[in-house]
Amino acid sequence: MSNMSYCRFQNTNGDLQDCIRAIDEIVGDIDTYGDSENLLSPEEEIAADNMEALCRRYLELRKELRGAISSAPMIGTDPEAVQSLR
Repeated sequence: MSNMSYCRFQNTNGDLQDCIRAIDEIVGDIDTYGDSENLLSPEEEIAADNMEALCRRYLELRKELRGAISSAPMIGTDPEAVQSLR
């Protein structure tokens, strides 16, 4: 199911946090017990690898967007709103 554009980042943020918690739990189990019952399936490993690449690209684009925002003339824009994007 797709996200509505007005809450896309809010919804994805929660989903990404869930994925991070799952990986953190697996790493914790391995550190503690030398193994984990919660290892990712082969399909989930592929998806996790794809997400890693997507996250790298997202970070690149975010940096580019921040640069564009900071160098663009902001006529009629609330300075506090612009500052919150940096």
